[in-house]
Amino acid sequence: MTRGKYASNLEMGGVSAAKLASILATPPLTERAIRQLVERGYLVKRRRGAFDLTASVQGYQRYLYEAKAVLRRDENIVSAARLGAILAVGERWMRMLADDGYLVKTGRAEYELAASVQGYVRFVRETASAARRKPRRDAGRDPIEEGAET
Repeated sequence: MTRGKYASNLEMGGVSAAKLASILATPPLTERAIRQLVERGYLVKRRRGAFDLTASVQGYQRYLYEAKAVLRRDENIVSAARLGAILAVGERWMRMLADDGYLVKTGRAEYELAASVQGYVRFVRETASAARRKPRRDAGRDPIEEGAET
């Protein structure tokens, strides 16, 4: 049997909170952080003061992965004021654009940044394209000749 650094702890049924804290993070996790991770089900206690090392390391890795996913999602969410400043439009325009499906709302006065900027670009392109296709009412008339007729 291979005896590693933590083999004796595993054979005895677990590692202490202090040892687990030093294994999982540098600087070590605080007692409060360990308590919160236990309450949320990320760290596995075997008995009072002893943790299952393998299950707790796996749980902590799951916690880190989930925390990064939340961070990635939160980086893409902006307030209505921030998006309005980026797009140079007011709140009323933003509400209309959101109602028309160009801006993506995630909550009250919150928008998904990337999707909303892409939607706004789509709106500007569609508006410009429609303006080019629409014939002007005064097309084909010469304003100088009109003045001479009267």
